[in-house]
Amino acid sequence: FDVFLSHKITDAKDIVLTWFNALSALGYHPFLDRLSLDAVENIPLYVEQTVTFGIAVTSNLWQSYWCAIELITAVQLHMAGKLNILLIPIQGERFKIPDGEMRAGVELDFPTPE
Repeated sequence: FDVFLSHKITDAKDIVLTWFNALSALGYHPFLDRLSLDAVENIPLYVEQTVTFGIAVTSNLWQSYWCAIELITAVQLHMAGKLNILLIPIQGERFKIPDGEMRAGVELDFPTPE
């Protein structure tokens, strides 16, 4: 695959499907779970077979078990020099800093204003 498109389906399914269609139209071979995945246990294998890992950064991304598995696998491959990682902030999304953290309760826009 040319790019593995990672996302929290409840946050970015339509946006990521648009990316998939655009990349396919340009002649690339993207991976999108709901169109390309045969079994969830194969997710790390598909990440390994990818040149670039693109992840849609949304406010609920970190609540997804499978997004975490995908990202951990991608980071390990990136550290070994085998994979590029592309973080793609979704405009209009907000992230609330969890309680107990410095600046708890503060909300950040994606992308964060300069």
